[in-house]
Amino acid sequence: MVKIAGYGVSIPQCRITIEEIYNMWPYAFPPESIKVIMGLAEHAVNRTDEDPVTMGSDAAKAAMEMSGLPRDAIGGLFFGSFTNPYVTKSSGIIVSEILGFNPQVRCADIQYGGKSGTVAVDIGVSMVNSGVASYVVAIGADSVSRHCRPNTVFEFFAGAGAAALVLGKEGFATIDDIVTYNTDTADYFRVDGDRYINTGFAEEEESAGYEDHTREAVSLYFNKTHSKASDYRYIALSQLTGKRTMNLGKSMQFAEEAITPGMVVADIGYAGSASALIGLCKLLDGAEPGDKILVASYGFGAGCDVLGITVDAGIEQARQRRKVWPGVTTAVEDKLMVDYKTYAKLERKIIQEYV
Repeated sequence: MVKIAGYGVSIPQCRITIEEIYNMWPYAFPPESIKVIMGLAEHAVNRTDEDPVTMGSDAAKAAMEMSGLPRDAIGGLFFGSFTNPYVTKSSGIIVSEILGFNPQVRCADIQYGGKSGTVAVDIGVSMVNSGVASYVVAIGADSVSRHCRPNTVFEFFAGAGAAALVLGKEGFATIDDIVTYNTDTADYFRVDGDRYINTGFAEEEESAGYEDHTREAVSLYFNKTHSKASDYRYIALSQLTGKRTMNLGKSMQFAEEAITPGMVVADIGYAGSASALIGLCKLLDGAEPGDKILVASYGFGAGCDVLGITVDAGIEQARQRRKVWPGVTTAVEDKLMVDYKTYAKLERKIIQEYV
């Protein structure tokens, strides 16, 4: 069985509130109604020197610190993002060099919508199981906010962040199984040459791709593993908005107390490929041996991956190895509020250049 040997996150310090966005672009509903309807308060904003590569590097550094492994133990690195800053150049190789990994490390960028992070995990699990690598780093990182068009409802919940897992034969949490369910769905997409994410539906509508794929994938996982919602203490979902995430979890028979502990969307917004993985890391920060966690990661235009995880003995010792990099709650609470003008400058939306 493949285990998690370390995990880490990177969350931008800068944040913007729903009120700031509303004051710039008044919407059909007042800010307080938007916050209630969406279950949001603010979202993360990338500084000019932050992108999926820098966030992914920091998250991987944090995961490596927790693992206690030497750099030459890593045999693979997979970088998942749908807002990759490079179109033809590898971001994963940059991360690998930043961390000082061997140039012979197996490395690839994974572009698979908002579940690119869990696709990277799936590949890492396969590599460890096959014996190709003893340990693999899997990363999910996205700057969704930088790629959302101003004056759209998407701007209220598009955030940013990164999460990384070190996977191997030894660790403190076992990945029990992985199931995926994919269809071609025109909800959100971005074609080559476009900076901003587009939608395949009218703004006043709401695509059901997120709910439909997640329910189907979770049902497939339950059938395969002969389990049910009540068997899991927690669930970490891709978090588009707080309200939709909570409603989706409850529709699959998960109790509120199983959903809430992994929620971060109200504070950082939708973090794309990192969304469900940041939720998982937050749950692992407080998990105890024997806890079972379900992870359901949805990707725009693609589908949903579901991972079952059982926490093993040794997780507290692993958490104690953290010296430099903070846990998820500390990273979320370390914030600097910015106004819309500053946000637009930081994410280069004023000059509208391709990023």
